[in-house]
Amino acid sequence: MTHPTNEEWMAYLYDELQPPKQAEVEAHLHVCNQCKSNVAHWRSVMAELDTWQLPQDENRPLKIPRHLRTMIRWTAAAILLIAAGYTTGWT
Repeated sequence: MTHPTNEEWMAYLYDELQPPKQAEVEAHLHVCNQCKSNVAHWRSVMAELDTWQLPQDENRPLKIPRHLRTMIRWTAAAILLIAAGYTTGWT
């Protein structure tokens, strides 16, 4: 019995196989208990990974998106230039 490769199994699990190959791999899955067990294990791992989230760290600083950081920097620079203009009498 020729087992599908691990790459073929991953493509099968992510529905990336062409229909004829998908049918061939599914047929093998129905007759091979070892592969059936492996696929069940991989599916449970995939499901577990899908539910995983990073833990919330209360001491972690707020992450500001790059475009907002850029806007804040330009705004701060403009405010400093205006303030410098007023204090030196450039108005």
